[in-house]
Amino acid sequence: MEDDGTGFDTGVIEQPYHPGDQAGRGMLLMRSLVDALECTSGLGGTTVRLVKHRPDLAARVVPWPAGRPRRAISHLKQTIHRYQRDVQLMMGRLSPSPANIDDLTIMEAFAAAADKENLISDRKLRIKTLEATLEILREGLD
Repeated sequence: MEDDGTGFDTGVIEQPYHPGDQAGRGMLLMRSLVDALECTSGLGGTTVRLVKHRPDLAARVVPWPAGRPRRAISHLKQTIHRYQRDVQLMMGRLSPSPANIDDLTIMEAFAAAADKENLISDRKLRIKTLEATLEILREGLD
């Protein structure tokens, strides 16, 4: 996955995630689902490479409880849709709904952001990460 944002300090990737942290949950999720994760970032953007070796997958897979993967997939789809809406709002392609608290919250955060382009790039990277995670989950159902 690649984006063209301003990049970030990849040293934070190696720091452990703690519940309640503002960032890092996506990297924790990616690391737990793949065999190798490589991330490079700089002024030209960020590249994340996920590697999953399939031969021994069957030996390590624990069956999902009934209904659980479908709930996870549904949640991922909803989150992707929300982030896509956020990007449209931040780029001015969509007007916020006064009745939608999520719209108002993201527009408030966007207005207060010192680096608006980085906020948009972050959302786009999250979308790509969640789409890759969704594909991995779907493959596990086959």
